[in-house]
Amino acid sequence: MRAVGEAVAALADDPCPPPPEGFHRGRYHRLRAGEYRIMYVVEEDVITIERVDRRLFRHPDDARGPGPGGAAHSSPLRPEAG
Repeated sequence: MRAVGEAVAALADDPCPPPPEGFHRGRYHRLRAGEYRIMYVVEEDVITIERVDRRLFRHPDDARGPGPGGAAHSSPLRPEAG
């Protein structure tokens, strides 16, 4: 959770960090912080943290290898092609 606190504090200096740490679609922004994903909204000078979730899988470009349970490139929300 220390990574989450550090990432949230860094938003004060840069509320829209570039990929791969940051990503946004519409009004929602997503930030990676270690094993966690932070969803937040930026409105003028106010940053609202909407939710913090533990990441279920790692993106293929993530150099740290497979995520928890060995699921390297799969998501429970996307069925495997086959």
